[in-house]
Amino acid sequence: MVYQSIKSKAGGLMQRVSACIKRWHLVFVVSLLSGLVVILLTLLAYRVEVRNQRDQFERRVEDFASAIKANLKYYEVALEMGRGLL
Repeated sequence: MVYQSIKSKAGGLMQRVSACIKRWHLVFVVSLLSGLVVILLTLLAYRVEVRNQRDQFERRVEDFASAIKANLKYYEVALEMGRGLL
C-alpha cells in the first residue's frame, strides 16, 4: 500500500517533470528560431546596405566621369579658340 502511494506520487512527479522539460524544450526551440530570424534579418540588412553603398559609389564615379567629359569639352573649345587667335 505504501509502495503504491509512493509509486503514484513519483509517477505524478515524473509526469510534471516531463511536462516541464517539454515546455522548456519548446521555449528553447522557439528562442533558437527567433535568434536565427534575427541573424537572417541582420544579414539581409547588411546586404542591402552594401548594395546601396556600391550603387552610390557607381553614381559618384559616373558623375565624376561626366564632369571630366564636360571639362574636356571646355578645354577643347578653349584650344580651338586659341588656335583661331594664332
